[in-house]
Amino acid sequence: MKKRIFAPVICAVLAISLFVVGAFADDETATLQIGTAEELLAFAADVSAGKYNDVTDAVVELTDDIDMSGYGWTPMGQMIGNYFSGTFEGNGHTVSNLSITEGTSDSYGSYYGFFGYTYNAAIRNLNISGSVQSNGGSRCLCVGAVVGLLEGGEIINCSALDFTIDFNNVYNNNKDGGIGGIVGFAYEADIIDCVSNAEITKTAAMTIGGVAGQARTTVMGNCIFNGSIEFNDCSKEIYAGGIAGSTSVSDGGDPTLIVSCTNNGSIVAVTGDNTTDYYIDAGGIVGNAQQGCMISNCLNYGKVDASQYNSLNSATGGIAGRMQSFAKLSYCVNYGDVYGGKSCTGGIVGALLCVGTGNEAFYADPHYALDNCLNAGTIQSATNNVYTGGIAGKAQNDSKTPTTAYITNCISVGAVSAASSSKAHPIAAYSDDFTYVNNYYDNSLPNTVDDDTAAEVNGGSKGVDAAYMKTEAFIDEVNAGGGDYHLDDNGQIALGPKFYDVTLVFGNGAADAVYSIEEDTEFTLPAPSRSGYIFMGWKCSDGNVYQADEVITVEKDLTFTAVWANMPDITPDEPDEFPFTDVPATAWYYDAVYYVWENGLMNGTDTYKFS
Repeated sequence: MKKRIFAPVICAVLAISLFVVGAFADDETATLQIGTAEELLAFAADVSAGKYNDVTDAVVELTDDIDMSGYGWTPMGQMIGNYFSGTFEGNGHTVSNLSITEGTSDSYGSYYGFFGYTYNAAIRNLNISGSVQSNGGSRCLCVGAVVGLLEGGEIINCSALDFTIDFNNVYNNNKDGGIGGIVGFAYEADIIDCVSNAEITKTAAMTIGGVAGQARTTVMGNCIFNGSIEFNDCSKEIYAGGIAGSTSVSDGGDPTLIVSCTNNGSIVAVTGDNTTDYYIDAGGIVGNAQQGCMISNCLNYGKVDASQYNSLNSATGGIAGRMQSFAKLSYCVNYGDVYGGKSCTGGIVGALLCVGTGNEAFYADPHYALDNCLNAGTIQSATNNVYTGGIAGKAQNDSKTPTTAYITNCISVGAVSAASSSKAHPIAAYSDDFTYVNNYYDNSLPNTVDDDTAAEVNGGSKGVDAAYMKTEAFIDEVNAGGGDYHLDDNGQIALGPKFYDVTLVFGNGAADAVYSIEEDTEFTLPAPSRSGYIFMGWKCSDGNVYQADEVITVEKDLTFTAVWANMPDITPDEPDEFPFTDVPATAWYYDAVYYVWENGLMNGTDTYKFS
């Protein structure tokens, strides 16, 4: 159904706006090329006039970088009004110095960005630099460098290069919106291969994300945040994350997926309110993940610091601040430092809450909440009476429909530090009705939990010496129980299988090929061709020679160079000087073998044997 976010209110408006569109769809479907600021402004005026509403076959492309210095910018589109529904192809170009001080607005919210609002649009290969600077707008604030509110469609390979978002600390309860480096609020959309260097500062809002403020029934894949988020002096709810501030599900929609994303940026509470009981959730990847959200293969290198907030409901984590309603997290690593406030702080997740009922689409039994996660960052809470865990600060199963909730195959090696009256544990500092299987931790880390938590956590978690954790024996032990780890080239624990590069140098005009192959995987060498030459085999960096279709087991980086013989140029000496008894003089390949032997290219496998 079209316009699902606010459909009941806007049906009458849609009827009017759709009536305006028809002529353009029939008459103007050719690609529009834009290469100047004036052409871009003219396109924006056409969007505002409704010429692109629901014109899904419209194609607009940039032909050059465009500098918007000296021009004010009004975001293109709003939900209750006119918007863009086609394909905008940036071709890798940059729209720079975009200055936005006023958003477009309607009864739903306010929209800030290159596009204010799009519906089922595709925006690709576009770079944006500039700023949004304002005192905010209506209840629902949607802010992103590329799009404020992305309903349906996709953003592919776009970036916020040098982009600043500043709302002068005016709080906005944007529950159905968001402030993000690329997109403010993504609703049933895809955000893939995007990079955000945005600086989000003096911003006080419910949902703030380095890439997307809020992702609702959305797929985010291979996105990177390199900027910073600073949220200030708020006494309301805040969800802040390096990739997404929060995740949610549309009515009847699928859970949000966040896959293979990396945060290098910082998420910091500059000042706080020591008396508030509001939720303050901060995470390296997601601030608040719920309703079946699945986070996998993500990395956090950035600092997450919400220590300024002493809310009893704060949750700070290296990957997720808070996870609830059957959200799942797997194959994630935290290398960043995490500093928490008065409630829950964890290397992977601050507060892990299993809540919900069996009639919800994302309900699961069993529920594997955390699996194969590694914390190598420093986890610290300086406030008394808090929970500080190397993997989870708090793990609590309060599902109204019974389920078995698991934390499995996790490793904690990063430092854990807490005030003397606080609870700390390398795996989980508080646990209620969770099951632990095959978890490991450095036994020199603090363990000050109560007896009930100790019984649960230690029932499936094992403390071992730090030195042992750097051995292949330890890796074998973990992996035998269901883990998926290896030691990297520096002897440190790393998640997932180890991969090696296999390089093929063809020497026939084709580009070299490089394959990333999992350790102990078999690889079949191909049979290349070259006009006028005969292929003699693959000379390998390990000193051996291999033939086409030979199968090798990859255990290290290898380079194979094709050896060729030019048949017309071969003039062999008398056969009696030739040592290889398995290559008769009458064989069709005799001359080629003689050539590579005489010129020292190949010496055979034995004194009298070539193959």
